[in-house]
Amino acid sequence: MRRRFAIARLIFGLGLCGLFVAPAGTAARQSPAHVLVIDTPITPELRDAILATDPADIRVVQLDSAGGSVKDAIAIGQWVRTNNIRTHVPEGAESASSCTIIFQAGVVRSAHPPARFLYHYASQKSTDAQERLMGRVLGTVLYVEALISFGAPESLYRMIPGDRDWRLSADKARRYRIVQVVATDDAGLSED
Repeated sequence: MRRRFAIARLIFGLGLCGLFVAPAGTAARQSPAHVLVIDTPITPELRDAILATDPADIRVVQLDSAGGSVKDAIAIGQWVRTNNIRTHVPEGAESASSCTIIFQAGVVRSAHPPARFLYHYASQKSTDAQERLMGRVLGTVLYVEALISFGAPESLYRMIPGDRDWRLSADKARRYRIVQVVATDDAGLSED
């Protein structure tokens, strides 16, 4: 466990964490029934808005995001885990890229059967080939280690293909211990 956090600190110190940076989106919105909805890219603005939210008002974070900043997803994931909040991917939604870190942080993780999950190696935009390679390697380590720190299986290192996206249905994600509950109703949003 110490090794994972040491790697994360090293990478944060090198400033290589914004590897999945997406365009700025709107902040998450809180719906009735104590559900915080994230359906925008994961950005520093989103992170700041969520970290400023009173966690006592939130029971579930509902996700439908293509991802974004790994660094900001880790901060949101830590907020979710520290505050014992559940995560849920609703019918027709997708938790992709860095959004999967937030999903994995849920103390109970649920999804509707048609929900989708997408994992892939990190990318680093640069004109320098060496910098792109280093960013890809270090960013992928940070991404997968964050998932593992929130309970994903260590075998993710072997399962995520290096040359393409890895897409999972909710049922398949349950087989890998990523999803805990697959339900056709709103079981993930219940107060139990």
